[in-house]
Amino acid sequence: MNATQPSFKILMLLARNSWTWISISFVLVFWEYCSRNNVFPPLLFPAPSRILQVLIELFISGSILLDIVQSSWRVLCGYTLGSLAGCVIGIITGNFAWSDKVLSPLMQSLRPLPPVALIPLFILWFGIDTSAKIIMIACAVVFPVWINTHIGCSRNDTQWEECGRLLCHSKLERVFRINIPAAAPFILTGMRSGTALACVMVFVSELTGSSNGIGYRISLAQLSYRTDEMVAILVILGIGGALLDKGLQCISRFLFPWIKYL
Repeated sequence: MNATQPSFKILMLLARNSWTWISISFVLVFWEYCSRNNVFPPLLFPAPSRILQVLIELFISGSILLDIVQSSWRVLCGYTLGSLAGCVIGIITGNFAWSDKVLSPLMQSLRPLPPVALIPLFILWFGIDTSAKIIMIACAVVFPVWINTHIGCSRNDTQWEECGRLLCHSKLERVFRINIPAAAPFILTGMRSGTALACVMVFVSELTGSSNGIGYRISLAQLSYRTDEMVAILVILGIGGALLDKGLQCISRFLFPWIKYL
C-alpha cells in the first residue's frame, strides 16, 4: 500500500484538475488544427507542435539558458526589493496615522504612473546595466504590495484590536503580534499581484539596451521574423511567472498555516 500511495495521490490530483487539463487540451488541439489547415497563417500563428520543437531546439543548443538565468536573477532581486519596500511602507502607513498622512498621498500620486512609461527616465538616471533593470522591477512591484499591505493593516478586526491592547504592552508589539498576522492575506495578495508585474517589467526592460535576457532574445527573434521562436520564449516567460507564483504560495503555506485558501 505504501508503494502505491504516491501514484494514487498523483491520480487524485489529476482527477481534481481534470477540467483544467481538458480545456487546455481542447485549445491546443483546436490551435493545431487551425494552423495545419491554414485557418490561421502558420507564419504568424505557428502550431503548438512547432513551438514545442523550437523549445526543444533552444534547450538542446543551450542558447536560451544564459538568458533564462539572467532574467530570473533580475526578477528575483527586483521582486524581493520591491516586496520588502512595499511591506515596510504599508505596515508603517497602515498602523501609524502620522505616516499615513505624510506618505500615503505621495504613494497614491505615484501609483497611477505606468511603470513602462518610466523606463526612459530610469535609463537616463541609472544606465542600462543589470542594477537599473532590478530597480525598474522593484519600482513596479512596490505599489501593489504597498496598497494591499496598507489596507490589511489599517482595517483589522475591532476584537483583535481590543485583544492587542489587553495583551501587548506597546503599539509596536501590537503591530508585530496582532496587526501583521491579521493582514497576512492582504499582504500575500499584493505580493502575488507583484509577480505578474515583475515578469512584465523584466521583459520590457530587456527590450531596450540589453545584450541578454528573455526580452533581448525576443527582440532578436522579431528582427528575423521568427514568430515560432517568439511564442516559444513567451511560453518560457509564462511558465517562469507561474513557477514564481507557485513558489510564493508554498512559502506562504509554510509561514502562514492559518490562511486556508492559499
